[in-house]
Amino acid sequence: MDAKVLKTASYLVHRYKTRNPFDIIAQRDIDFDYTYRYAHLLGYYCVLNGERFIRLNGDASEQDLEEAAQHELSHDVLDYRDACHGASFKDTYFYSRSCDYKERRANLMTAEVLIKDADVLEPIGYYKYKELYQVERQRHPQTPDESLDYYVSMEFGEQCGSCFLTIEQLAKTLGRNLDLLEYKIKALLVKGYDLPITPELKTNYLKR
Repeated sequence: MDAKVLKTASYLVHRYKTRNPFDIIAQRDIDFDYTYRYAHLLGYYCVLNGERFIRLNGDASEQDLEEAAQHELSHDVLDYRDACHGASFKDTYFYSRSCDYKERRANLMTAEVLIKDADVLEPIGYYKYKELYQVERQRHPQTPDESLDYYVSMEFGEQCGSCFLTIEQLAKTLGRNLDLLEYKIKALLVKGYDLPITPELKTNYLKR
């Protein structure tokens, strides 16, 4: 299911030729506006009489607004039918930590749309890691994959760890919520990237 969400996210970017959620919302003719009535509500998505609505908290930061806009847009793409049957999606400032299946799915799409693969792979040293792995594989052709993976990870950390960004540092550099960046890491893993580092997930919100 995660792979299907990522494929849908890729199609969304390709179809609308942008990663800007506000532009996509406009192109999809969704009724969009800001609200100032709910202090702890970041945004919501609903469908009334066939018309789709997205509202965002006008007091939120620019970063939160962009991420929330894509999150609600993801509900429109993934959960429209449920919304037509009365489901509403109300997301607080802590929406990223929700354990709800639909919320996790919307977060995964949000991360895939807003963050390019290259924005993560280069800064965390993925290409250097793969280069090191290939060298060690040639040197130790009979070593089991699991053992070689462990060895290369240790060598990468020893030789190059200080040259590349941690997940926390990258989140600040990209101006993204750390939770959202962790979803992007999950997306890269789903797509088959063998990453040199992955965050230690302390909550279960990324579980399938």
